[in-house]
Amino acid sequence: MKVRKMTRTSLLNMSFGFFMLFFGSCSGAFLANITTENILHEPKELSAWAYVLFKSSHGHGNLFAMIQILFALSLPHIKTKKSLQTAQSIGLTLGTFTMTVLVYFRSLFKPEHIDILGFFVGLSLSLFMIALLSHSVSLMKACFMQR
Repeated sequence: MKVRKMTRTSLLNMSFGFFMLFFGSCSGAFLANITTENILHEPKELSAWAYVLFKSSHGHGNLFAMIQILFALSLPHIKTKKSLQTAQSIGLTLGTFTMTVLVYFRSLFKPEHIDILGFFVGLSLSLFMIALLSHSVSLMKACFMQR
């Protein structure tokens, strides 16, 4: 088995993924404290907008960070243009940052009729999904091209 050297793009994706995993994991301590307070004093708050988005940010942010790390690990095993790898990296990075950080900040504000942050969240998560699909196709192609 040939060992492939990790590219700078892979290392950047991996380091960003671990940083976001750290941030998302730290938010779990705050989430546990908020959950305890809500259970003891305000059980109705467990279904409130802010709490639900904060939980989503914590859980999905950690998941997205792990996907970014897996992307970095699999990147050296496919033969795609540097421009495609860069586009995939940008899409995944935007989605990971959005889910880990921006969704948390969105939880601090009530939803509005015209929600600029919500629009950016939706756009970033769409780019994340496109990048993930594109990378999945590249990996499948590499599997079938291997001898």
